[in-house]
Amino acid sequence: MANLQVRVFGKLRLQAGQCRVETFPTRRAEELLAYLLIHQRDRHSREKLVDTLWPDSPLSNGRASLSTTLWRLRSVFDRLDVPVADYLQTSRDWVSLAPSSALESDYSSFEREVLAAERAIDEEQRQRRLRLAIDLYRGPFCEGIYAEWCLRERERLERLYLRALGQLMAGLMRQERYEEAIGAGKAILDNDPLREEVHRALMRCYWKLDQRAAAAQQFQICARLLQAELQVLPMPETIALYRCIVEERLDALAPAHAGLQEMQLRAAFENFLDAAQQLDAALEAARIPQKEPSPSAAD
Repeated sequence: MANLQVRVFGKLRLQAGQCRVETFPTRRAEELLAYLLIHQRDRHSREKLVDTLWPDSPLSNGRASLSTTLWRLRSVFDRLDVPVADYLQTSRDWVSLAPSSALESDYSSFEREVLAAERAIDEEQRQRRLRLAIDLYRGPFCEGIYAEWCLRERERLERLYLRALGQLMAGLMRQERYEEAIGAGKAILDNDPLREEVHRALMRCYWKLDQRAAAAQQFQICARLLQAELQVLPMPETIALYRCIVEERLDALAPAHAGLQEMQLRAAFENFLDAAQQLDAALEAARIPQKEPSPSAAD
């Protein structure tokens, strides 16, 4: 008998041999299966499942909906040509996904690799485990399901994924493997573009690779995002790093470009810093709450 393979990162899908299921009888059947998959071997009371999946329904209606959904879920195992009894256990009081046959899940593998990375005793082993975890994360947990419990789990797993990328990036930078670190940093920003510390780390990577123009461009991307989304300036340490990069670019000018042009460039940079301070002061002033006008006698 073929092993049952479950993928929860991205769209929920199951496969056994050549049989594959990516669509489910109903959204509730898909949601119930996802919930049982991340709580394998737990016996869930039917009341608890009703409260989780049908929180606004009376208990009697919710139990009826649960029974119907379980019946529909059994058809998924039939489509996969695997015995439902090898995976799904039910009674009048509880429901459990308790596989007696082999079940491979990217969810379990991801958490296992993250934990192994935390326990690794050397940098190479840690990075190997982190890469395995990162490769397993093919998208948000169970895309298309928007139940509250699923959103919480999706957020938790995304945090683990981003932390794994951050740990990998930090390790690569310690080893001066800056090209690889840039790849990890970009992956973080693809998911969370407002992470200023990652923008700053990318600036440093480009700088170490003698790609000063790319480092300066990364600062500009960061500054525009922070202003557009949060109405704030980059942190002082980010601006200080940018200043070091720009000053190094100025110092590297060929003698033929020195003199008046260098003075103009330095003046332009100082004007930028002055403008940044003025913008910061304006943003702070805008945050001061205005006094409400006193009610008039007519009111």
